[in-house]
Amino acid sequence: MTSIRPRRPAAALLSAAAVTCLLITAPALAATVSGSKIAKALKPALTAQQHTTATSVSCPSKVTITAGGKFHCTATFASGDKGPVKVRFKDSKGSYAWALQNLLVKKLEKTIEANAKSHGIKSPDAQCPKVRKIEKGDDFICDVFGSGGSGATYTVKQKGLGRVSFTLTS
Repeated sequence: MTSIRPRRPAAALLSAAAVTCLLITAPALAATVSGSKIAKALKPALTAQQHTTATSVSCPSKVTITAGGKFHCTATFASGDKGPVKVRFKDSKGSYAWALQNLLVKKLEKTIEANAKSHGIKSPDAQCPKVRKIEKGDDFICDVFGSGGSGATYTVKQKGLGRVSFTLTS
């Protein structure tokens, strides 16, 4: 008995070859990580670095892990400050570095107001620039206005990582 094998149409063979080619040359899917997982890790780290409670951190819902890849999260602090946190993947395994981008100005103003009060200024109201990038070595001025026309000027110097020193200059 002779068996008869049906012939495959040429189109079917070409389709099978094309699928095989796609499977061989398609890049591997990139790994992703949940932004909420990163936000959960950033919250205590920001609190420790800034010495004030990070009340919330939000990041994009899903982030693709690629070496050198960057994205931003937003942190809110008990001081009322809110600012961007830059996150950069160090490798394709998901290790990352982060940096708060803006100085916590409201926290700084409250600290300066307490200092001004200790220098005899009644009801001090510190007014610093509303947004200030974190930049080591940066100097700027904050003015303090008190009741009865009293006031002062403070020179603030950034020491890096959101830390500052300030001096009463007038």
